[in-house]
Amino acid sequence: MKIHSILAAAILLLAGRYNALSQSAMFRNGPALTGVTKEAPVYRLHGIVYRFQAAGPIRGIPAVANGLLYIGSGDGNLYAIDQMTGKERWHFHAGSAIYSSVAVAGNRAWFTSRDGWLYAVDAGRGTLAWKLNIGRDLGNENFWDQVTSSPVLVDNKLYVGSGDGHLYAVDAVAGKIIWKYDAGARIRTTPAVFGEHVVFGSHTGHLMDLDRATGKLRWKFATSGVDNVFETRSNDYKSVVCSAAISDGVVVMGGRDGIVYGVDLATGKEIWRHDHKGPWILSAAVSDGVAFIGSGSDGLVKAYDLHTGKEKWTFRAGSATFSSITVAGDLLYFNDVMPSSDVYAIDKNTGAKKWQFSLACRSYSTPVVAGGRVYCAGEDGALYALQGENSKDTTGLRPQTLVYYQGKKPKVQDSYFTDNVDEYLGAYFEAVLNYAEINADGIEKVMQDQITGRQTSVILFVDNRFPVSITRSLPGEKPLIRKYLEAGGKVVLFAPNPIGNLKDTAGNVRGYNDSIPAAVFDIAYKAKKFVRGIYEMTPTPEARLFGITKTWTNFTNTTVIKPDPSITAIVKDENGEIVEWLKSYGGRPGTGLLQLYMMPYEVWPSPLELRSLIEYGVTW
Repeated sequence: MKIHSILAAAILLLAGRYNALSQSAMFRNGPALTGVTKEAPVYRLHGIVYRFQAAGPIRGIPAVANGLLYIGSGDGNLYAIDQMTGKERWHFHAGSAIYSSVAVAGNRAWFTSRDGWLYAVDAGRGTLAWKLNIGRDLGNENFWDQVTSSPVLVDNKLYVGSGDGHLYAVDAVAGKIIWKYDAGARIRTTPAVFGEHVVFGSHTGHLMDLDRATGKLRWKFATSGVDNVFETRSNDYKSVVCSAAISDGVVVMGGRDGIVYGVDLATGKEIWRHDHKGPWILSAAVSDGVAFIGSGSDGLVKAYDLHTGKEKWTFRAGSATFSSITVAGDLLYFNDVMPSSDVYAIDKNTGAKKWQFSLACRSYSTPVVAGGRVYCAGEDGALYALQGENSKDTTGLRPQTLVYYQGKKPKVQDSYFTDNVDEYLGAYFEAVLNYAEINADGIEKVMQDQITGRQTSVILFVDNRFPVSITRSLPGEKPLIRKYLEAGGKVVLFAPNPIGNLKDTAGNVRGYNDSIPAAVFDIAYKAKKFVRGIYEMTPTPEARLFGITKTWTNFTNTTVIKPDPSITAIVKDENGEIVEWLKSYGGRPGTGLLQLYMMPYEVWPSPLELRSLIEYGVTW
């Protein structure tokens, strides 16, 4: 009986291990590369669950399988991360940057490295199963050559392109080459596999279709870029770097010639085209008879009818879109690139934006939706797990991001910033991050709209001044700014709370009394030690989740507060005192009074690094 029990337990253990490693994942959610996932869409974000840090850029798409996230990095490691906690389970060092996405099935994970190797590793332990040399890159050019082809798994065979100009079919179990096709130039696209077709683009400017069984050429389609020469425009407007998507007999792809094509899968004949007049076509996805295209420097994502090419809508991101597109339900997910990347969720039927999240760095990766979360990564090596909401937002509210700036005054009067730091902050948030400027006449309406539920917003007081109308109140009443905060609004300061300033009859600041902001905003300030000097500032674990990871030096006197359940510490000084913080007033997590602290004469950290923290609870 005891032996039978042990045997039964062993069988159950083995069965559990088999089931745990029975899931699969690959680039763009399947061999046809449509980008469509069966996961439920995330309509709104609720916060950052964790931030995993690699030592090099992450450019592939996170593969979610077996309760793990599989992702390669420029540091040469393939990481397996616990999907729920963000803790590393194992890593495998390949010796060269890993910029491909990972294909996972059963107990194997496959990927390519920058130096021309195809690897298979044990998906549960990270040990090497086999590796295959698929050749080094042809030529010395490196024109925005960020990624490598990712392996696609179909019927225990891998299909992958190489920088040596060949498309390979490889036995996924044994690691042996079945056939290879010479395309004549680097292949950075990932092949799309549908039925007996293997479709890919190369640096020759061609789209090619191979017979899946034999590797023989079925047809070859020439883009308009085939005759382009680098020297003509000092850049590559010839190559095809957009991996094709196949659906309902149509191949959708684009090239560096700036044109998106609809091509007949059976014949290789052009069905339709759209010229974007310059920007490269870098991504394609297809869902429900609609092709979704991401192009380069114009920052556009467009929707076209799959069969006719008729344009349905256009969405303009903040900058170039280099990522692929993930389709989950009725939403699309993708990144833009510069000056840092934002992750966008937009309605696939209308192109209307649902939310965006700032990565505070460039990203060539693609967001992935799984289990009610969004996973996204960037060039700084950080992988974020963002908690989402699967039910639709029915309020119809469009959050506002606003900058309040009174304008220049005599520098000694009611002033904190010097050297035009306040003007720089205002201009940066407006011009680069698309915040809207608001004046004293409009700020009361914005706050009233928040209070009545007609709008939601975050307001940056970039020159550290409040209009009197929002801080004064009748006896027994709360001022408008306090009511705004309690209604779920968000106020951001970059210097000590301005209502604590003590002024003389000429309006010049002559001191500071923190009992005034303490009373208005219900904050317990600590007694100050006005010691001259500069102190070390250290982000807390909460701040590090938002990408604020570096220490710096600063003055730390007038924003020191006592700990409180309503306070989230953002930065502490070298004495462990809380000097930057978020005060909650009962609204959504992330809303309330965000007290940051910058030197009067310099901007640190940068607005890009602060953006996700500033917008937390409002735009995402």
